[in-house]
Amino acid sequence: MNHLAARARKVPEEGWIMSDGTPWPGNNPRDHPAMIQVLLGHPGDRDVDGGELPRLFYVSREKRPGFQHHGKAGAMNALLRVSAVLTNGAYVLNLDYDHCVNNSSMLREAMCFFMDSTAGNRTCFVQFALRHGGAGDIEMKCLDGIQGPVYVGSGCCFSRKALYGFEPARADAGHDMETAANWTICCLRRGKRTGATRRSRSAVPLLDSEEDSDEQDEEAERRRRRLRAYRAALERHFGQSPAFIASAFEEHGRRGCGGGGGSQDAAVAGALLKEAIHVVSCAYEERTRWGKAFGWIYEGGDGAAG
Repeated sequence: MNHLAARARKVPEEGWIMSDGTPWPGNNPRDHPAMIQVLLGHPGDRDVDGGELPRLFYVSREKRPGFQHHGKAGAMNALLRVSAVLTNGAYVLNLDYDHCVNNSSMLREAMCFFMDSTAGNRTCFVQFALRHGGAGDIEMKCLDGIQGPVYVGSGCCFSRKALYGFEPARADAGHDMETAANWTICCLRRGKRTGATRRSRSAVPLLDSEEDSDEQDEEAERRRRRLRAYRAALERHFGQSPAFIASAFEEHGRRGCGGGGGSQDAAVAGALLKEAIHVVSCAYEERTRWGKAFGWIYEGGDGAAG
């Protein structure tokens, strides 16, 4: 239903009706719950050659009166979070809904920059030239004055770690929160970059702690206090989503969001979708650094992308 409504050019006068006869929750574009539909990602989704197809989700963030949604920048930040929870790919391609790609090698060409052995770690985004309504290509050369293009709002491939404002640490193994626990944000910078993060290896587990023996009770209590402080700092920065915070410290993407057919896989997929709904709720960014220190920056409350 979400897919059909998104593609439709004309909305029925009575609004969209779902197969069970109930009104579609997205009929009011300014007041509706968050919606996520898995279009590709179910077991058996393969191409004609038998290759596994990529995950494809329809996402509509929650909209409620009285909340500042920050336009396109807010939508991009919501998509950044939900994609981290569901798949956590290392790169993000930003396209407007009415744009098409006339170069089938676009992503491969972007990877040449991101995976370069010398400059790849310093590459934040790769912007491709655009053509708007036959008005001609945007001139991309030296627009920012330092021998490179600016981000023009579409046709751009980003490194996810650059959008977080710091480089997520590499986990040694696994894709769970305990694996990411060896890395933590050690401080919040002050001054003009208040809230920006640094990364540092810590001997204190980030999201869990082991039981200490009786003679180590005092040390255990200090560790628990530090643990609570780390958790609070991460939540102030990224928001109250353990799954998203863990994803920021993972090295590889998460797979299997559509479920693998077993009851355990289905339970994991259901939990991920529930968390994905949470991170696109309209109140999620309140009292966080989203749009201020990282992600698409909100300028003057108008939702401009920075």
